[in-house]
Amino acid sequence: MESVPDFIVELLAKAMREEICADFNLSMSTPEYTVLEERCVRAAGRFLTEVVASQEFDRYMKSQQAAMRETIARLQREVDAAQGADGSCSIRVWQERVHKLAVSKGWHDVPLPQSDPKANAEKVIAQLALIVTEVAEAIECLRDGTHNSIGKAGIPNLEEEIADVVIRSMDLASVLGFDLQSAIRAKYLFNQERQFRHGNKTL
Repeated sequence: MESVPDFIVELLAKAMREEICADFNLSMSTPEYTVLEERCVRAAGRFLTEVVASQEFDRYMKSQQAAMRETIARLQREVDAAQGADGSCSIRVWQERVHKLAVSKGWHDVPLPQSDPKANAEKVIAQLALIVTEVAEAIECLRDGTHNSIGKAGIPNLEEEIADVVIRSMDLASVLGFDLQSAIRAKYLFNQERQFRHGNKTL
């Protein structure tokens, strides 16, 4: 028979004492309180021991353990789905993280409605312009020859600027309320069906 931890017995005994004292207007200073305290501990101990020993409790605990194992397995599947083989996060997870960070840093004090981008065209255009700015900074570091210099993030300037383009795009996707990972997948599948160098483009 599995024993009941003392702190659980004490918690139940305390609850019993409080209820009885309230019902009969007893205080800790009365002689009856000491007797009550001892009897509540014994009664709580007997009650919990019988509960733990019962078949119903055993079935309940087994069902809870099974439910917990299933929950852990489900969470692990979600983690595996969100991470690559090397532990890297999916685009969807990064989009969520990037947007939450932007919000926490005060870049979205007045959130945009996620229904119709055209209704908030000026603000959306402003955020698109920021993406263009990051592209311009990537071009500039190539022109001035600093593309391989280590930037503030501890990586080469060109990598940092391209990362900024992606980060800005992820943040805007969250603001507009769409899943960038699904959009990239849809566009990738579409591009697979396009002709070689479609549109006679040089790049």
